[in-house]
Amino acid sequence: MKSIRIISLIGLLFVLIIPFIGATSATNDTNNTTVDQAVYNVNGNLFVDFNQTTANVGDTVSISVTAVNNGFFDWSPVKVYAPLADGLQFMSFVVPYKTLQGYDPTTGIWDLNTLNHDERGYQKSLIINAKVLPEAAGKELVATAKFDTLVVEGSNVHMEDETPSAKSSILKVSPLANATGSGSGNGTCSGSGNCTCIYNPITVNTNIKSGTYKTPQTVILTTNNTTATIYYTTDGSTPTTNSTKYTGAISLITSKTLKFFAVDTEGNTSPIYTQQYNIYKLVSYKYNVQAKWKKVWTKVKWKKVHGKWRYHWKKVWKYKTITKTGTKWVKT
Repeated sequence: MKSIRIISLIGLLFVLIIPFIGATSATNDTNNTTVDQAVYNVNGNLFVDFNQTTANVGDTVSISVTAVNNGFFDWSPVKVYAPLADGLQFMSFVVPYKTLQGYDPTTGIWDLNTLNHDERGYQKSLIINAKVLPEAAGKELVATAKFDTLVVEGSNVHMEDETPSAKSSILKVSPLANATGSGSGNGTCSGSGNCTCIYNPITVNTNIKSGTYKTPQTVILTTNNTTATIYYTTDGSTPTTNSTKYTGAISLITSKTLKFFAVDTEGNTSPIYTQQYNIYKLVSYKYNVQAKWKKVWTKVKWKKVHGKWRYHWKKVWKYKTITKTGTKWVKT
């Protein structure tokens, strides 16, 4: 009877212990990744910042991104997501060892390939050069970076979510202000605080481009600046403000080399433009030529005998005058 009680007690203990062991095993399987991450304990950092704190529209700014491996394991593969802020246009990038890493501005991904944990390369840097666009005027821009992929080399353990992201200091872009003037000279800005004057370079356009024409041409000059005056020459010389002032269409009856430029009331000038117009006209011609006509028997001197010429008959060409007429194109 006592033996039966002991056996029953052992069976009861077995029934109670087995589920506990199974639950513990399942918990370990479920948290396997957590255990691996705790073992590897990746210690990484990202730093990102602008090379300046203020900028104007049209400026080129640089963004530096640095990834640091302070842990005890090498990382491979490693990718960092470093997108450009709205209002910046990608220009170029610089990284060490370009054959092993690169930056894709369309995706914002910087592929580092590997990042070792010791002096072999515990940190890598990326420099992105970008242009400030007009839509960024008056705004504060911030650059950001975070690990997109971070795998401990030789394992399949992803640690990108275990490392902090980075944020730059603020880049303040000056607002655009109303400006007067055009060209490349100094203008005046209205408004308060910092402002950027945007100029439209003076240009001059023609309705007819350089070329060869078989009729007289009429050239019309126009400029994009309402305060500008156009000056021109037709003899190929360089125009100045002392040259002929453009007041209306220029009639070209003969070939001309037209040079022109524009200057506004503030003294800003356009480039000097050159157009070559070759004008041809159809002319008639008429001239006479001597042409062979036919051979006829003719008595010609042959030789002298006792001081007197002797003659013989020979066929020779007779010529006649022919008049040729026609038309041809001639450069005027």
